[in-house]
Amino acid sequence: MQKRGPIRLFTPRYWRELWRLFALDDIPEHAGEIRREQSGILSNTVFLYTLLGVSSSTLFIFGLDNRPSTLLVIQWVFLIFLYVCLNINKHTWQKDQNDARFISRSLFLFVALGCTWGTIISRFALEDEFITDGVLLEISMGLVSTPIIGVPLSAAFAFFLPFSSFCILVIFTCLHTVEAVAKFSFVGFIGFAASGIIYINKILIERAISRLNLERQNETISVFLREYETNSPDWLWETDRNGRLRNVDVKMKRFFQPRSATIEGCCFADLGFENDDTTRPTIDALIRNNQPFRDHVVLTRQNGQKYYFNITGHPAHDRNGHFLGFRGVSSNITEKKKAESRVHFMANYDDLTKVMNRQAFLKTLHRYCENKTPFTFLLIDVDRFKLVNDQYGHEVGNVMLRMIVKRIKRACHPTDLIGRLGGDEFTLILPSADQDEAVAFSRSLVESFNQEFFIDHIAIRPSVSVGVAFFPRDGETTERLFHHADLALYHAKKHRNSFSLFKPAMEEEYFKKVKLKADLVTAIDNKEFFLEYQPIFDTTTAHIVSAEALIRWRHPEHGVLSAEKFIKTIEDNGLVDEIGAFTLNHACREAVKWPGHLPIAVNVSPSQLRSGNFVSVVATCLNDTGLPPLGWDLK
Repeated sequence: MQKRGPIRLFTPRYWRELWRLFALDDIPEHAGEIRREQSGILSNTVFLYTLLGVSSSTLFIFGLDNRPSTLLVIQWVFLIFLYVCLNINKHTWQKDQNDARFISRSLFLFVALGCTWGTIISRFALEDEFITDGVLLEISMGLVSTPIIGVPLSAAFAFFLPFSSFCILVIFTCLHTVEAVAKFSFVGFIGFAASGIIYINKILIERAISRLNLERQNETISVFLREYETNSPDWLWETDRNGRLRNVDVKMKRFFQPRSATIEGCCFADLGFENDDTTRPTIDALIRNNQPFRDHVVLTRQNGQKYYFNITGHPAHDRNGHFLGFRGVSSNITEKKKAESRVHFMANYDDLTKVMNRQAFLKTLHRYCENKTPFTFLLIDVDRFKLVNDQYGHEVGNVMLRMIVKRIKRACHPTDLIGRLGGDEFTLILPSADQDEAVAFSRSLVESFNQEFFIDHIAIRPSVSVGVAFFPRDGETTERLFHHADLALYHAKKHRNSFSLFKPAMEEEYFKKVKLKADLVTAIDNKEFFLEYQPIFDTTTAHIVSAEALIRWRHPEHGVLSAEKFIKTIEDNGLVDEIGAFTLNHACREAVKWPGHLPIAVNVSPSQLRSGNFVSVVATCLNDTGLPPLGWDLK
């Protein structure tokens, strides 16, 4: 039923809604049940109406008038007859439960009763000199108020309307001794009684509708609960006031077999339930403190396996507010937990080696740095791993990485943390190692890889290079510590199969290379490179037989630099093709000018030969300069 606003008696809309309410038009699905309830209330009040009517009529007619007229006696007999018929109608309904017939017959009888009572009051007012006008007015008021408890509304008004009409007519035409104020007060009382009849019937119908809606909701909930209990894997549980289980669900008993017979009367702790989050209070503690809880995750062990449950519970009370215990539901979330664990593992661990991945390890390293506790940080790189991949394939390479992780783990303490950054790079955190322990660990780790791996009858002897940095000495942030360990690793990889501790000189060298790289880029644009030529003599004749072209860099700060100062930086930063082409072109142009076609030797980097462009660069140079191919020597 829709929620109704406040009562406004003098608005047409309110009276239309009130009419629809009493006609039960808004609730066709409940009309039959409400008619049955109205019939029941009417049946219960018939005896009261009969008792009041018979006793009142007998008192009025025979008690107040010593000599009632024959007509008045006949009216009294007819009144008694109507009350008898009303009770017969009641008993008939109790047998056949025909609500429509019972109410319609009752309406007819109540109209007859109202008219009969009205004629009796009229007879008293016209003929009986023993009853004063005031007493007659009081009797009328009493009878007018009788239908206030009448249900349904039609039955109440079936008596009220004819009787009140007779009373108004009698009071204004026959009771001359009654003051006008009293007469109009009586009319007001009739209006009040009518409002009371309407209001009480309205309240009863609305309460009946609310109760029926609630019953229907309860039925729906019961259906869902039965369906839930039948088909859902979840448990419904309840406890008594002491927190002990009672009315244990069949599925719960089945889970705890073979001890299912002893579950009744147990608390949750007796069943082995433990908090997944140890910082939260236990379920038994929450129940003892009468605290509702939701999505409380617990675990228990059954047949050697862990099972997780999500438990929700609320306190239950009776109608008087007395605590009865707890009611709740328990969901088995073991598979969900396993799925979450798999997702967590995939997000934080390397699938191939089962150690922490780059992202998880860097987060862990950051937490260690925030804790300000000294520790040792290692970067490990597998030497020549690409060679193994190229020669034996990625499957062998993957097996080799897993075996490398096993060897690293064998060397580690249980508290040490290992991670894979990607490819063939691994990391280690040694929480409690000082410098001497870190040196000893790194040395033993490097030496442990001198033993061969056998993969599908393939013997592989890998080696590793290790860079070591110490927190907080070598860096107080993740970035600084990682950078310094990387510099130490770079230094170790120069020798391979070795380890190196970070030293400040490594960073100085690093920054020099960074500065050198930036200067090299500008040196090409500023034409700061030039060639010097070293003559080559024949020791027997002391004649010059050729010359070697040597590249030099006229640095704006450091003066003229020989190739050995910058050639490695050129190769590492991909500038060798451009500078190599410059050297070839300038050397050939100079050699063409020399007398006697003196050969010239030019140094070539291995990186130039691997680039794939070297042949075309040489051909272009010879074509542009006209130098004979036999006129130079590539070294």
